[in-house]
Amino acid sequence: MKKALLLAILLMPAALAAQSPPYMIDAIRTAFAFETITVAAVSIGFTAATINPTVAGRPASQTRAELAVFNCELGTLRYRLDGTDPTASVGNLLNIGDTISVYGYNNIKNFRMIRVTGTSASCSAHYFRFSSNAN
Repeated sequence: MKKALLLAILLMPAALAAQSPPYMIDAIRTAFAFETITVAAVSIGFTAATINPTVAGRPASQTRAELAVFNCELGTLRYRLDGTDPTASVGNLLNIGDTISVYGYNNIKNFRMIRVTGTSASCSAHYFRFSSNAN
C-alpha cells in the first residue's frame, strides 16, 4: 500500500502536466530581451523592435513580449499604461530602486514614461514571452 501511494505521488506531476490546459503551460515565461532606457523630458515607451521582434516563420503573437520587468536606477519618473503621455505631475510615480511588472503585450506597447525632475532617469527592462513561444 505504501509503495502504491508513493508511486502515485511520484507520477502525479507527469499526469497533471499531460492533462494541464494550455493556459497553465503557457503561463511559464522565458526572458528574451533586455534594454536600458534613458527617460528625459519627452514621453517615451519601450523600444518597439525589442518588445515585438520579427522572427522568420513565426507570427508576432508568438514572439512578442507578454511581460516586462522594469526598474528605475537613476532619477524619478511617471508612467502610464493607457498609451497617453504622462507629464511630470500626472501618472504613476516610480522612484529610484522601484521595480514594476507590466503584463500583457497591449499594456507593454502602451507603456509611456517621462522624467519628473530636471535629471534624466535611467531604467532597465527585461522582456519575457511564453516559453512555448521562445524559439
